[in-house]
Amino acid sequence: MHVAASPDTVLSPTDTYTDIAADLQWEHVFPALHNDLLTVHSTYIHEDSELTATYQAGGANLPKHHLNTFRADGVYHFGNKYALTGGLFTTKGTADPLLYGQADVSGSANGDPKTNGYIFNMSYWPVQNIQLAAQYTGYPELQRRQEQLRWSRAEREWK
Repeated sequence: MHVAASPDTVLSPTDTYTDIAADLQWEHVFPALHNDLLTVHSTYIHEDSELTATYQAGGANLPKHHLNTFRADGVYHFGNKYALTGGLFTTKGTADPLLYGQADVSGSANGDPKTNGYIFNMSYWPVQNIQLAAQYTGYPELQRRQEQLRWSRAEREWK
């Protein structure tokens, strides 16, 4: 996919984005296990961007960026009532403190779009079209940094 966008007006410089992606889905039914189902999904996306308009407006430190995203998960359906899911995700790309600015929820601590983590999900369908689910998303890198910060603060307090 290729997109050219003019952030301000039709005549202004443009930002362009080019994405190349691949998906995978594989399913297997287990007739001997009451038609339990195993499904595996995977996605890879590579994005190149040339942010001429954003760069000229002071919204980015660099005019050219890239992002690489990978996601994979597996879902095991126990009949048609229960399912367990486990997945991994990672994103890496060009660091830019202006483009990926600091913000409480949606921002970046250091201007780097890098993130990775895992997801676990348990789902239950009591009746058709009603799903009850519990999901946990973990960010090991963030958790490791928070632990380092706690230890650093504790060491300062002991001195």
